[in-house]
Amino acid sequence: MAQLLLAASVAFHAPLSSHVAMKRAPAPQAIGGFFGGGGDLQLFPDDVQFKDVDGDTVTLRGVRGKVDFYVNGKLTLSSARMQRTGNTLEITGTIKKGTPLSFLGFNLEDTVTEGTTPSDPADADKAMGLVQ
Repeated sequence: MAQLLLAASVAFHAPLSSHVAMKRAPAPQAIGGFFGGGGDLQLFPDDVQFKDVDGDTVTLRGVRGKVDFYVNGKLTLSSARMQRTGNTLEITGTIKKGTPLSFLGFNLEDTVTEGTTPSDPADADKAMGLVQ
């Protein structure tokens, strides 16, 4: 019986070789905003994208009378209100801030207003078309 167990254990040992190449698994890819993916914004035909006077690439996506506001491909505000003051677009929305009790679902919300001025005033007209 002892010989049978010894033979069985030898059968499961893999040969060791110094020529075995180890490969790492590829890094996880951001899927639909999971894993903090940013910068890989996929444009939709109705999106309005422009350079603002600060040189940032701004993308506005209409969502049921509100906008998602992206700066340089990163979502900054979601489902935000937008109004125009002169050539400046003012986008107002809420952001969540973590607390020591965030793991229990206790987060703080803060209302912020971001202002952006398109380099071309015609882009402000196009952007306002998203919320009308």
